[in-house]
Amino acid sequence: MIHARMDYNDVVALDKKIPADEPVFLIRGQDAVGAHIVRQWADAFESAGGDPKLAESARAHALLMDAWPKKKLADVPDGTPIATATQIRVEDADSSGNGVEEA
Repeated sequence: MIHARMDYNDVVALDKKIPADEPVFLIRGQDAVGAHIVRQWADAFESAGGDPKLAESARAHALLMDAWPKKKLADVPDGTPIATATQIRVEDADSSGNGVEEA
């Protein structure tokens, strides 16, 4: 895996950077709509006042995704359970009052 953030390339260190209960959404280079979504994120991030250098890094990563030779829509192998955000976070939201925490 090639992450846009170099500090995420070390899987062992990544385990210490992202809490086990923090939601994460992974978009692969082979995803037919992935690069488009990454560009939309970069635009929204920059519009919200985010660091333009980070937005540009995301756009550069989208170019790498564009260049990935195999494209397909995301799928899930038969029989693989899919956890929804509602299933994962509903008890936490009830106990904390809102289920949303500032980063």
